[in-house]
Amino acid sequence: MKRVFLDGLGRLPVVRDVEVPEITDEEVLIKVKVASICNLTDVHTIEGTHPPHHVWAEGYLRTPAHAWPAPLGHESAGEVVKVGKYAAREFAPGDRVCTIHASETMSEYVKARPEWLAKLPDSVSYEEASPIELLSWVNILVEDTVRPGTVVAILGQGSSGLMATQCAKVAGARRIIVSDPVREKRELALKLGADIALDPTSQDIVKEIERLTDGKGVDTVVECAGIPDTIRICTQLVRKREPHLGGTRPGTIAVFGACWDPVPFDFFELHFKGAHVVTAGATTLGYTKAGLQRGVDLVASGQIKMRPLLTHKFYIDDVAEAFKLLMEKREPAVKVLIVPDKEYFDHVRLGD
Repeated sequence: MKRVFLDGLGRLPVVRDVEVPEITDEEVLIKVKVASICNLTDVHTIEGTHPPHHVWAEGYLRTPAHAWPAPLGHESAGEVVKVGKYAAREFAPGDRVCTIHASETMSEYVKARPEWLAKLPDSVSYEEASPIELLSWVNILVEDTVRPGTVVAILGQGSSGLMATQCAKVAGARRIIVSDPVREKRELALKLGADIALDPTSQDIVKEIERLTDGKGVDTVVECAGIPDTIRICTQLVRKREPHLGGTRPGTIAVFGACWDPVPFDFFELHFKGAHVVTAGATTLGYTKAGLQRGVDLVASGQIKMRPLLTHKFYIDDVAEAFKLLMEKREPAVKVLIVPDKEYFDHVRLGD
């Protein structure tokens, strides 16, 4: 079978033939229909600013020497083709599923444990389901930090930011202000629920949000860009707690973007404002089976629209071109799909 590997830093992925995985009694074998590139994790692995997913899952914060060659992919959806005797209590051949935790999903087949899977209703296509792994993280972070009737700023409108925008709407945010340097992404954000879309290349985000909130700041800042410039300004954007006005809840900085570089920020401002900081890894159900199922339910109900985020598709043999598209930023791309199943390729429908 075919599987995508990365042989080292600064290299493009390659496809190799490997044996179909053997499963244990506790595992499930899945025929991958669609995998999707994580624009930050997978691309940053090539650039050396994020460890490969399979060693990150083992607890490594930096890339160890034994990481190479690294199998790529941790977002996918497919069909169960074989189950171990204990996994058969929950899954059967023919079940349509999406994955979480699996680290070799840019493959024709991948094995997974039942607690890494959620079943898909027929109304959710494989291409819509593949990025639900990402949605499961984003949504729980938003659910934990955005309350009904609040004002939210979301920095970055890539795939995670566009999901966060929709999740904030579902959570009941009264006003959603987003920022992104790419015009097409700002326009898409407005279609998906944002009220105001700012351009950081021509507007001062801090001053604009200060103006839009009458100098108060926002209740929650959701950082989805994962770069020092956006993380740094979060303390400036979040509102100050006013306990003398009746014990108001503190403002919240929700950090989703994974940033390798050190980020200087004004700690006294954070301290003075009495704000909370919540990272994606500190959420209640992030990266769990329950969070994954919640993501499936949101997509199935139509509350989260995944298809508008799907901008490109590539057959697995062309995976290097897919990464070049993202890394060279030749054209606006949100979610790029890798399709290992050649027969399914023509059935993959991109954004409307």
